[in-house]
Amino acid sequence: MNRHFLSGLIIAAATLTGSGIAGAPTVAQEPTLADVLARAATAAATYVDAARVIYCAEHYKPVRYRLKQNMEGQFEQVKLGSQPWVAAFAIAASPELEALGFDGNSGTEVQGAQARLGPFGRSVLLPRVLALFLHAVNQPRFVFEMGGTRTRKGVTLREVRFETKQGWTSLESPLGRVTMPASGSIWIDQVTGSVHSSRLKFADSASKARFDWMSVTFGADRATGLRLPVSMEHQTGDTWSYETIEGKAEYKNCRAVPRTPR
Repeated sequence: MNRHFLSGLIIAAATLTGSGIAGAPTVAQEPTLADVLARAATAAATYVDAARVIYCAEHYKPVRYRLKQNMEGQFEQVKLGSQPWVAAFAIAASPELEALGFDGNSGTEVQGAQARLGPFGRSVLLPRVLALFLHAVNQPRFVFEMGGTRTRKGVTLREVRFETKQGWTSLESPLGRVTMPASGSIWIDQVTGSVHSSRLKFADSASKARFDWMSVTFGADRATGLRLPVSMEHQTGDTWSYETIEGKAEYKNCRAVPRTPR
């Protein structure tokens, strides 16, 4: 199974406090960035359980394109053959790597992924559960800032934007070990810290030739008690090969499987 790992150091975070004057009721303050990140770290920790592995079926439909020069010297987009797949999406703790600072990973196993994706085999490594970026061990790898606020079904969500700190690697491609720093935004329940939606982008920091982005929506899953991916929109491209893949995915049949001793 291809796996993507994040690592870092545990950070301290502030707690929500109230303020008021003598004899007046206490009024809760709006949560600060530190408050939201602390709650998100607590929520993210629920995904990492060494006693189990969470599996979901990823139903992915890709469409491949290539830019081709015509007789007039202009480039036009040509559609290539592509096949949908059903892949096993897994979330698992990695106890054997805890001593090295790793604390959870996610990845997708697709049979024949290299053949199906052409030069974009690395795209199956992208994490679908962005909450793992918010784990206390991983937060120091990123720079965070607070964005806007919106309400969905009575839940107040806060946008948290992020980007990889200089010197850290968020993703390394198996095709030439390309360094792919991450950036994006996450909409987080300001009370529970759970992730409701996210947009994640990777870009080749050296040549700028390769890129990936995905937008994921999350929903409550009864079988596992977690908020897991429900749907995804995805694009990956390589300007050197003039190829692009656009895809959409749905996630079904999520389940928790006990981890058997090796």
